Amino acid sequence: MTQTQVLLADDHALVRAGIRLLIETQRDFEIVGETGSASETIQAAQNLQPDLILFDLSMPGGEPSQTINHLRYQNAKSKILVVTMHDDREIVRKMLASGAHGYIVKSVADVDLLNAMRSVMDGKLYINLGIAAETHERASSQAPEKDPLEDLSQREKEVLGLLLRGYTNQAIADQLRVGVKSIESYRSRMMTKLNLASKSDLMEFGIRHGLIY
Repeated sequence: MTQTQVLLADDHALVRAGIRLLIETQRDFEIVGETGSASETIQAAQNLQPDLILFDLSMPGGEPSQTINHLRYQNAKSKILVVTMHDDREIVRKMLASGAHGYIVKSVADVDLLNAMRSVMDGKLYINLGIAAETHERASSQAPEKDPLEDLSQREKEVLGLLLRGYTNQAIADQLRVGVKSIESYRSRMMTKLNLASKSDLMEFGIRHGLIY
């Protein structure tokens, strides 16, 4: 079995120890390095070229979104899963826009972290369910609103769902058995109807309406 090589980046040694103990029980993961600051993480990622970086937002030595941008530029093949105490929706949006492949809070169960790691390595976007559920609950507590998806065709809804799961246009085309140009057209119409202009807008929409899990 080919193991996923993991770089564990967190400035708290006790947190790293707990995550390391969890990962060491799994046959499909191997920790190849640990770091405690943004600068150490950038250097270690360059030297080790890990498959997956577990990235804490509170590390000293650099602004998180800039560090993620740097890591994505430097390590194109590395997936980045943010593992943090922060569950603020705006922070989630910013980290995804910076290039993170997933976002999960530290308060989740062990199995959720492992699921997040495997989902990200499978090419899927993963956001902790608690964030989406909390955001959806806040929205639901307000006055009833029009269903934001009611103007979308069934095919546009399918494309939206797959985009929110991290699929590329080509992967969606393969899944739905249509051409890439058709997917691009569905995506363009869907974005226009939802008044979305960018990938980060799309991710924020998914979080706000409880569509990402």
